[in-house]
Amino acid sequence: MEEYRRLLLTVSYRIIGEMADAEDVVQETYMEWEKHKEEDILNRKAFLTRIAVNKSINLAKSARKTREEYYGPWIPEPLTEELEAQLERKEQVNYAMMVVFEQLEPKERAVFLLKDVFGYSHQEIADLLDISVLNSRQVLTRAKRVIAKMDVQTVREVGADKSMIALFVRSIEDGNIAPFIEKLTRDATMQIDGGKKRQAPLRVLHTPLRIGAFLRGVAAHDFFGDSRELRVIDEQICILIKENGILVRIIFLGLNVDGDKVQSVFVVTNPDKLKNF
Repeated sequence: MEEYRRLLLTVSYRIIGEMADAEDVVQETYMEWEKHKEEDILNRKAFLTRIAVNKSINLAKSARKTREEYYGPWIPEPLTEELEAQLERKEQVNYAMMVVFEQLEPKERAVFLLKDVFGYSHQEIADLLDISVLNSRQVLTRAKRVIAKMDVQTVREVGADKSMIALFVRSIEDGNIAPFIEKLTRDATMQIDGGKKRQAPLRVLHTPLRIGAFLRGVAAHDFFGDSRELRVIDEQICILIKENGILVRIIFLGLNVDGDKVQSVFVVTNPDKLKNF
């Protein structure tokens, strides 16, 4: 069964958004497998995937309720290189996509992943989720509509946003955030996940005016640390902000689909989500 572990872990993580929960789902899937006789299972991969996907959907539903009560915006925990190495590398999913997934219903995430990322047919998805082929198509259409509305690049294009990240860093180091603010779209957003562990806005910031005011205000309070490092995490280049050698936040930029503007700024500053780096 280990030959399917990478697939099961990847699908579960992308649906749930938390690696620890995804690992629990894989373990529970194996336990479910052990209750059946191997000769009774015609397609081992389909059997295991069906269990893992449905368990992930159910867990994502309960997690969504918990995240609605989270202190401030909730965004996914970035993965360390060690954790990333456990996932399928052929999938085209970056960190921005993980944030966008939070706007989808769990079943929409599952259908989108299975169809557009892993290449399952609608018939295979229907069998896995116990829905009709028509319903699978409808769910995919809804998911794509939500994703399109977000206007964020969600495919793996490491380096595509490198120039924008470089501009952000130059703006910080020059003490003039204006050049970066000019690259924000009119309806740009900024989400900062502090999780009640670090001070952060309780709501998503909207528009360049408010994002600019916030960045200018925190610049004088060591928000950008004393050192910065560029690194690729979750298939996307980002900025690691450190103070006295300690990582205090990670900043990702979500470019618009055209790739010429910044649609979203994602900041992870909750120490619980940085402890593995």
